[in-house]
Amino acid sequence: MNKGVYGVGPKAETTWFVPGDGSVDKRYIDNGDGAPPTIGSQTTSGRGSLGKVAFSLSDGRVISPELKDNAQQQTTVVYPGGFAANVVAGENLSDVQFFDDSGKRTTQRAADGSISNSIKNVGPGIAIVKLRGDDRWAVLTPDGGKLLEVPGEAPEDTLFIGNRLLVRDYSDSVVTRWRQFNLQTGARGKTCDGSMGHPYLGTDGTVAVFGDGNPNIGRVTKSRDLATCDTLWTITSPVGSFRDVWRINTTLVQLSDDGTELMSLGAPS
Repeated sequence: MNKGVYGVGPKAETTWFVPGDGSVDKRYIDNGDGAPPTIGSQTTSGRGSLGKVAFSLSDGRVISPELKDNAQQQTTVVYPGGFAANVVAGENLSDVQFFDDSGKRTTQRAADGSISNSIKNVGPGIAIVKLRGDDRWAVLTPDGGKLLEVPGEAPEDTLFIGNRLLVRDYSDSVVTRWRQFNLQTGARGKTCDGSMGHPYLGTDGTVAVFGDGNPNIGRVTKSRDLATCDTLWTITSPVGSFRDVWRINTTLVQLSDDGTELMSLGAPS
């Protein structure tokens, strides 16, 4: 903490080192259907610093983005192949610029707004930006293209499933709701009530599988039809069970209640 980030080798030895505040941004991201990130970011050293530094997670190489004089990289979101960042120059308001994994700009256009640092999860290869002016937010591609623009405050919790973006709706403090948007067409899908949260395990494009709970209250694994929001099947485990489910490539693998056996899950009979 307050020193930086180390790489760790195969024998638990430290390898590379990047100075900073020592906390990798968004290190608990659910990568969903995307490739694991190859880039990390952290706040730069110094009390009250707002600056960010991006670096390779394989060798610690610092990625210095192409910035104008006196410009500073701030809130950053990484994805496979590059990153987007709020860039502030002097007294000017920030805009969002897009870079590849070498720091070169992927486009000279910038988004007039800012990446929200309250977003808990983003999809692979996209940035969610709060647009300047009226309450609006947009989903942008790594080259600054706009996939979706929605009125209202920028979301706090999102989930990227296939070509769908799910946004948690906090307007109801009692019922958990998730709004769906198709990123290919911009169309809004059905709003689903109930848990659609983390961990998200996978999808075939129509049905998505989710996990919930923990050993203290019992785990639940369920599949839901994304078009209708219907629950298609559910697997539960008692309190204290070791049971858990993971996705390995396209296979769901379950650990037994007693923690002694792994099994693949097939289609329900």
